[in-house]
Amino acid sequence: MLSEGKGGGEGSRITQFKPRHPKAGGRKAGTPNKTTASVRELVGQHLEAIVGALLEIAQDKDAPASARVAACRELLDRAEGRPAQRIEQVITESANSQRYNDYATELRLKFMEEHGN
Repeated sequence: MLSEGKGGGEGSRITQFKPRHPKAGGRKAGTPNKTTASVRELVGQHLEAIVGALLEIAQDKDAPASARVAACRELLDRAEGRPAQRIEQVITESANSQRYNDYATELRLKFMEEHGN
């Protein structure tokens, strides 16, 4: 149900839900997606054939190396689980952070002089 915002004047907005009302639709928590469930069932029925095809590609000496590696990777991912992905974050210091570090060092030295630490 659409409701008009407070005031009803030109500045009021039309909102879909009133504040503090629960979500009105969608699947309940824990309910599986029907499409995902049907795809998993289909794959489960053909799992041996799928694994067999991957093994054939991995062992085929005439297959391109990239296809063999991809087949091996898929087999390992399914058998052992996918490895954790390494995330690298590059942090660059800005002029402000350098000034902050200099100021913090200055305060630390001053404190140590005053308190004998």
